Amino acid sequence: MLDKAEEKLKDGILALKLAAAASEQSSLLAWLFVPTGILAMLAACYGVDRLFQIGHVAFPASVACLVVFEQVLGEHRTRRLVAYIEVPGRWSLRWIGVFFTPSFVLLPLSPPIGVVEVFKVIAVFGESGATGAFRLAYLLD
Repeated sequence: MLDKAEEKLKDGILALKLAAAASEQSSLLAWLFVPTGILAMLAACYGVDRLFQIGHVAFPASVACLVVFEQVLGEHRTRRLVAYIEVPGRWSLRWIGVFFTPSFVLLPLSPPIGVVEVFKVIAVFGESGATGAFRLAYLLD
């Protein structure tokens, strides 16, 4: 009886070793690249936000970072940068629903936005749509 239990324990340890060896690459990605990449993204957004605070500009830093990536750096450099943050970005997108659920629960309790803010949102979406349409027309031409 003891021999069977000892044999099963050895088999279990061997299985754990094989599983760890097989998932070594994905474990490295999960435990090293995800936190490092998320910290880099947050640090970039924080730096841009601090610059906006110094200049007394009321604009979301995350949107500004997206504009910088796409418009200033260009497509080639943006693709290289996104390749570095792809793994933490994928992880973040997978969990975005869990992270933003409290915000959506509290949203009805917040004060309503004014007419000016509504037109600002419309302007941002309109400008984004127009820019996207012009870029698409340029690419297809």
